[in-house]
Amino acid sequence: MSQASHVRVVICALVGLTAASARADELKVCVEVVIRAEEPAQGKTPAKRAYPMEPTRYLKRLIEHYVTREAGFDAVEAGCVQRVTVELYPLAEGWTLFAKRSERFRSASRSA
Repeated sequence: MSQASHVRVVICALVGLTAASARADELKVCVEVVIRAEEPAQGKTPAKRAYPMEPTRYLKRLIEHYVTREAGFDAVEAGCVQRVTVELYPLAEGWTLFAKRSERFRSASRSA
């Protein structure tokens, strides 16, 4: 499985994008990506890294892309029903990340 496929699987699992949950109207999802820098080891200064694109902007765009491509979902900046928050932690080489999904239902969208 390619790296892009792994990313799509993780994103879809995180947001809970399943065919059963898709609705006629699109579910609006907000995406937030932040860097959480841990305290550097005693006496060490974290190295500055050069990236072709800022990591939080890149990951946010990638997640929004996959959310929007999933049937019944749309990535938006405001007015969302679901929110995906991704925290990036820098490693010596690369990143580790933690993500969470929160959901806020409008009373009109839920039926008993």
